[in-house]
Amino acid sequence: MSDIEQRIFDESLRFFRHDDIGALINIAEIHSGTVDDFPFYNNLLWRLYGTIWNDSGRHAKGVAQIMDIMAASYHRFIFRVHDFMRGQFDLNAIRPHIRYRKSPSRPAFLLNSYRPTGSSGSDVLAAYSRHLARDHGHDPCLIGVQAYPAADRAPLFCASIALPGLMVAPGWQTHIADGEMPVPVYATTAGAGLSVDKIVEMIRVLVERQIDVVAGHGGFNVIADVLALLWPTVCLESIRDEAVSVAHAFLSLGGEVTYFRRNHADLYPVPRGLFRLSAAFPVPPRRGLYTRAALGLDEEDFLAAMIGYRLNDEIDDAFADFMVDALRALPRLRFVCAGVNELKFADRLPADLRGRLIGRGVEPAVRDLLAVCDCFVNTPRQGGGAGALNALAEGKPVLTLAIGDVGSLMAPAGCLPDYAAMTGRLVELATDPAARAVAGAAAADLYAQWDFGANVRQVCDAFRSARAVFDAAEAAR
Repeated sequence: MSDIEQRIFDESLRFFRHDDIGALINIAEIHSGTVDDFPFYNNLLWRLYGTIWNDSGRHAKGVAQIMDIMAASYHRFIFRVHDFMRGQFDLNAIRPHIRYRKSPSRPAFLLNSYRPTGSSGSDVLAAYSRHLARDHGHDPCLIGVQAYPAADRAPLFCASIALPGLMVAPGWQTHIADGEMPVPVYATTAGAGLSVDKIVEMIRVLVERQIDVVAGHGGFNVIADVLALLWPTVCLESIRDEAVSVAHAFLSLGGEVTYFRRNHADLYPVPRGLFRLSAAFPVPPRRGLYTRAALGLDEEDFLAAMIGYRLNDEIDDAFADFMVDALRALPRLRFVCAGVNELKFADRLPADLRGRLIGRGVEPAVRDLLAVCDCFVNTPRQGGGAGALNALAEGKPVLTLAIGDVGSLMAPAGCLPDYAAMTGRLVELATDPAARAVAGAAAADLYAQWDFGANVRQVCDAFRSARAVFDAAEAAR
């Protein structure tokens, strides 16, 4: 272990043992000095960001300080990578031939982790791709870039916080949803994280496919920002109230973005555009796969669904206390959990209540599962919008605090102030059929009112805005 790794390891031990946010601040300072080591910087970026992402507001001031440190070093890092690319590659030779297109029409959506589960961000962007192709004549694709670090570097922290990687084999394939147009998907062959090999691979794939605009996502828009030297680039961020990126335009799904850290007003000669979308998208049709009897459930049970592939990380003590209160208040309540293969968070519950959790693993038919449930309960996380949308499409009430995508979907009237209120609402829905019917009708009405076509048009506007900013930067270079 190097000296830097040892220092990081020691500080991480202090954080995890004593909940000392000062240790993470020290790690952020150490991290800021590693911008010349591309793989190491990217690896630690995601581990540090993953730790503060799950903070749940416990250390708000410290997390804000860490984000300031990380944002400043991140921009130095991206410009350092750009300098490296200029020194290693003949950019004129590999520059994409996009000039003959007046408006972008071959977009590539970059995903930090391509995970086609039926209700993931990958499925959301596949829905956008299909509508861009069908309604606007575009030829889009998805690219799983696996920006998250490999698990074998987990010793940098005393607890592994490596985020999920690709779920498919590398190379070209198709994203297929029932009855829908297939979407081309490319999964990187260069492994996890960031490397020179990955930069070369991404450039090659985008040039071969004649991509003319790139849309990437993530709290830190790493791979897309690396490619912003060569392509008009959009930062697509769905869950935070800020974006750390050098992209030419920004798309916010559901969030009210108020500012962008270190916006670099002098970075481009013309202002960068911000486009806001609702977090809604058309969910797949129900296929009628499940009944309660087939799942071994009684008709008298009240089923509350919780969906997400980070459930084990995101369910904290406060939410576990809510679950205990609700289960004690409602003897027929059962929580149906989908998205993780093992319910590790069950250890937070008393032993006599754990049998009332139903694990469904990585559920491929989320809407069908929700069709046999009574409501959707949102865990304390940033994402979750796709699962809630499936619930609304089925006319199932959604219970959430004002957090993440789900809070954005339901805001303002549909959010609950605290977990005590969530318990009360759950009891009301479980014991009052009339209240449940009214809430179900309101859920279906909410889903029906969204205009997804307007969202897609906003995406097209963001692509054109990014192209204009990119062209101005090219002319000034």
